Amino acid sequence: MKEFNKEYGDFLSPIQSDMDWYEKNVSGRIRGFIDDLYNRGIDPLRSSEGRAAVTRELARLPIQQVAQKRQAAESAREYIKNRDALIKAGMWDEDYERHMLGG
Repeated sequence: MKEFNKEYGDFLSPIQSDMDWYEKNVSGRIRGFIDDLYNRGIDPLRSSEGRAAVTRELARLPIQQVAQKRQAAESAREYIKNRDALIKAGMWDEDYERHMLGG
C-alpha cells in the first residue's frame, strides 16, 4: 500500500475530466476494492490471501492510461504557464485561442 500511495496517490491535473477518470479508475477503484475485502472479513495487509488479492488488483490497473493522463497533466500545466506569460505580456488573444482550439 505504501508503494501504491507513492506511485499513484499524488495525481493532480488541471484537467478536471482526467481527475475524475483517475478517481474512478485508479484511486477510487482500489479504495473500493480494499473496502470490499474488509467487508468480506479479509485483511488486505496482514493475510496472505488479502495481499495476493491486492497484488492482483494492482496488476490490473490501466497503467498506460495513467501514463497518458500524467503526460496530459504536464502538458496542460505547461500550456497554462505559457498562456499566463502571454497574458502578462499583453500578447494573448482569447478569440484566437478559442478559434485554434475549435471553439
